[in-house]
Amino acid sequence: MMLRPAVAPDVAAIAALHVASWQAAYRGIYSDHFLDQEAPAERLAYWTGVLASDRFRIALVAEDQGAIIGICLALKDEEHGFDALIDTLHVAPDRRGARLGAVLLGAVVAELIAADCQSMFLWVFENNHPARRFYQRLGAEVQDAGTFEVYGSVVHDMKCVWRDLPALVAACRGHGMSLPLSG
Repeated sequence: MMLRPAVAPDVAAIAALHVASWQAAYRGIYSDHFLDQEAPAERLAYWTGVLASDRFRIALVAEDQGAIIGICLALKDEEHGFDALIDTLHVAPDRRGARLGAVLLGAVVAELIAADCQSMFLWVFENNHPARRFYQRLGAEVQDAGTFEVYGSVVHDMKCVWRDLPALVAACRGHGMSLPLSG
């Protein structure tokens, strides 16, 4: 198993992983119709755009025997008062609980630090209790963000904030395993 930068030929595999993760974690948050019928095309278009964009991004995949089993994407986002946004952190449903999320997040945050980022945030659904617990174990300050309509569903988001990125990397290493980064 290894980590490497996401590249354009990965688009279909990343989109499929993203949808599978949403289907496992977001039932009851997003509509079944969206998850099963619309999300595959929507995520394929999203990832095609992300990987073709010139916008600053750090996108790493975890790969095992040629299969993508995890993805983490960070974007610059100073608009919200932070240096970066973790836009995506998803692990294949059958790999959850193996600490792969912490490994991916730690590797991306280490690259954010190298890019002079000092703070970051991400959004998590209030009803996604496993993810909220995961982020809190990694030192997130969780803030109420509000209720929004997304993909035809009304959701309540929480904002997870980190202002000490080296401490987050250390926490990720303490909760994760070590994987080589290639590329």
